[in-house]
Amino acid sequence: MLFNGISNGQEYSYLQYITKDGLAGLTVHGISQDNSGFLWLATDAGLSRFDGKQFHNFTVADGLPSNEIFFTFCDSENKLWISCFKNALCYYYKGKIYNQHNDSFLKTLKMPSHLRGMAETEDGRLLIIFQEGTYVLSGGKRKNTIFVPRVQYANSILQSLQLARMQGDFPNIFLPPAVRTFARDTISYHASRKTGHSYTYMLCNDRAMILTGSDTTKSISIPYPNLLLKKFYNDSIVVMSSTLAGVQFYDFKNRRFIRDYLPRTRVQDFFEDSEGNFWFSTKGTGLLRLGRAPFVHYAFGPPERPFAAYQIFLRNKQIYVVTEAGRYWRFPQSRKSVAGEPLPLIKPSETAAGFDKLKLQPNTMLHFYDAHISDIVCPLPAPLGLVKTAFYYQDTVLLACFDAVYRFDIKGQRMLDTIFSKRATCATKLQNTIYIGALDGLYTFRDDSLHYLGLESPLLSNRISTIVNGDDGILWIGTYEGGVAGICNGKVQVSLNKKNCGLSSDVCQCLFPDGNFLWVGTEKGINKIDIKAPKPKVVARYDMADGLRSDNIKSLFVDGDIVYAGTQDGITCFDQSRVPLHGPCNILFTRIVVGGQTVDLESGEDLSIAHARNHIRFEYAGLSFASAGNIVYRYRLQGLSEEWFSTDQTFLDYPALPSGAYTLQIKAVNKFGDASKILEKRFTIEPLLWERRGVQALAAGILVAVTGLMFQLRFRSVRKKDQEQQLLQRKMATLEQKALRAQMNPHFIFNCLNSIQHFVITNDVRGANFYLSRFASLVRSTLEHAALMYIRLSAEIDYLTSYLELEQMQSPSAFQYSIHIDPSIDIHQVSVPSMLLQPFLENAIKHGVSRLPSGGLITLELRKNPDEKTMTCTITDNGPGIHNLARKNTQGHIPRGTSITQERIEILNQVLETGRIEVQTRNTFDDNTGTSVILILPILNYSEEWKQTQTL
Repeated sequence: MLFNGISNGQEYSYLQYITKDGLAGLTVHGISQDNSGFLWLATDAGLSRFDGKQFHNFTVADGLPSNEIFFTFCDSENKLWISCFKNALCYYYKGKIYNQHNDSFLKTLKMPSHLRGMAETEDGRLLIIFQEGTYVLSGGKRKNTIFVPRVQYANSILQSLQLARMQGDFPNIFLPPAVRTFARDTISYHASRKTGHSYTYMLCNDRAMILTGSDTTKSISIPYPNLLLKKFYNDSIVVMSSTLAGVQFYDFKNRRFIRDYLPRTRVQDFFEDSEGNFWFSTKGTGLLRLGRAPFVHYAFGPPERPFAAYQIFLRNKQIYVVTEAGRYWRFPQSRKSVAGEPLPLIKPSETAAGFDKLKLQPNTMLHFYDAHISDIVCPLPAPLGLVKTAFYYQDTVLLACFDAVYRFDIKGQRMLDTIFSKRATCATKLQNTIYIGALDGLYTFRDDSLHYLGLESPLLSNRISTIVNGDDGILWIGTYEGGVAGICNGKVQVSLNKKNCGLSSDVCQCLFPDGNFLWVGTEKGINKIDIKAPKPKVVARYDMADGLRSDNIKSLFVDGDIVYAGTQDGITCFDQSRVPLHGPCNILFTRIVVGGQTVDLESGEDLSIAHARNHIRFEYAGLSFASAGNIVYRYRLQGLSEEWFSTDQTFLDYPALPSGAYTLQIKAVNKFGDASKILEKRFTIEPLLWERRGVQALAAGILVAVTGLMFQLRFRSVRKKDQEQQLLQRKMATLEQKALRAQMNPHFIFNCLNSIQHFVITNDVRGANFYLSRFASLVRSTLEHAALMYIRLSAEIDYLTSYLELEQMQSPSAFQYSIHIDPSIDIHQVSVPSMLLQPFLENAIKHGVSRLPSGGLITLELRKNPDEKTMTCTITDNGPGIHNLARKNTQGHIPRGTSITQERIEILNQVLETGRIEVQTRNTFDDNTGTSVILILPILNYSEEWKQTQTL
């Protein structure tokens, strides 16, 4: 929260932290900063560690001997020594508090009284100082301890010690010999600081010592009663009183007080951190911070409820402020501040109200929000609603009121007309057009006509907060939801919001054009926008972290480098040239917890985490006190994802990660956009037993062996079933072959009997006897081959020769035939399917040469193919041709023998283990006469063993 002053006038703007912000107690006895950058606050209710955003508090539950802490001191080993109310000493180190119960050294350390101070020498010895004497700790881990009583100081080794760090009160034995004569032999305050002039400064009681050499000493008395604490700061002495006198800076060169902080507050300690911020610990009001560039605040009206500042403007080198109820205040225009000094502002005074008395420049608009018309111009017979804004031009005031927009004649003291009959938020005039802001957007009034711009642009349908005329002809419109719009000729030319230029908020409450820049006051601080850049962007932000009294900005005025910001309880002024636009940013781990146990942060070793403890939590802090907690963290967990994520949380929790190696990378980005160095932590989640390579290899081997065995057993089973199935199929195919041959043989015999019948009918006894003899021989061959699927090619040739001779005898028109065998074919060692060729010869006779009156010719040719695995059998006739017969065969009759043969070939192709039987039919001659049947047969070697496998 912010610290508010008690009375009107100039005040510094402090950022205050109390118990509701997380501070352990409201009374803070002391402040220190450790080597990591944390602030440590000794309070009456515990020890607080502060990172700029969060307090982490320690109490007796964490190991403190008492909750009331008086004193802290950080040594070079980053041990924080803590003095408690119970005359007990403890220290915080690597996340743990060590006390007399868990530390062997502290068990032996006797506390004679309250701790008065601590110091560390240049050679690493630690001094623990009491009223009765001093402990000197030296050696490895400072295990060597001696106690030098106060009475022995004059003859002790303490006179030769060179101090490097110190905190608290010191006996004068630590002072150089040339200074001791100025210091009493009781407790002395001691501090030193070397400046560019090689001076050494020391404080002893109520005097300041300036040493320029071993024998040269200058003593300065400090004119300050009731001293509580004093320190050096540059060439000034910081003094605090035991009364409600705050903190004062005494310039010992010019012998005068130059600064006064918190004049009505009991300050316990003053501290400057590593970033240059001032910290004040108080009695009963918590902790206060003053930024690196002091912001000055002015309040108006009653102390218990200061007036809000609605408008700020400059007239005749006077700064005017319009506050609630239409009241006016003024103070002299500020000059540029001097480095190290606050803005030299003077307490504002109230001035007379009224446009006529203020002598405003034309085309000026003032915000009033809730002023009555009588506060602005003069009383009127008819009451009007509260005035929001007033715009002055040509002796006319344009009044935007709660219920309407009016035009008022100042000279004539009369109301001219009403141009808008709804609630207005603001109104201004540019050339011949009046622009009216309302709750539902922006309106224009011109030539007695009202026009609503919200229909043309959704941005202008937002609630309007303010309207100002820019230096470049653009009219800037502030809205409550959509940021800022820049319009020209009624069209939106520029849009500024959080997304496209980085505004801190789209709730815009006031605007101030400043050359190439536009200042925007929002509910979350001040934004300075470079509107001349190719892409407008925020180049500076100011908020409570910098020193503003409030982030809720009601009004703005910029005079060179001096910025005046109106808030709900007054105005805050600052010199923008002295406000840093960048700041240091650091990040470090505060705790890492694995499986519920905290690990050592200082080891620096990679973590190896058992899978059973696979729950890791990282706690961290970004240190940037100037950002006041406005820090964003960017992180990624390599091994899980390469993508960067953002968070404002100060911890990351991974409850169950897969096994593997990981690297957490995290960095902090402060309010200025400055990023810290990347903080890394490597760790490994150990694999489960079954995830280990050895176990996986063994399991894989067993799995492969079992799988191989199962596959082999399965293969054998499938192969056995397949063999049985193949045997069954072969038997079925053989039976089908036999059935087909059984069908074909009667068919052939029927044809032969027809021929014999023909001889009998024609009384050709000799021919019948000869034919019957040849037929008997053919039937005998058929019976011999009936049980076989395959026969020798020689037997098949004999069989076909007998058949052709019989057909030649019964043919009404004699035909000739010839059989040609490739000499490379061994007809005695080659097998062919039995009776496969006979149906094709039968077709050549019945449907080919038998249709010729004479001169029929049938040729059977067998030749081996180049692949040596197949042979080609060609049966040729010179009959009418297959295509001519197909046209005459309108019934679509397929000869019975041919259909049976086609079925046989299909079955044989299923049974054959190698090769296939293919059949092609075409015309022999170019005139489509003659028929050629071409069969591609696999060459099968004949043997007796093979013969047995072809029978049932």
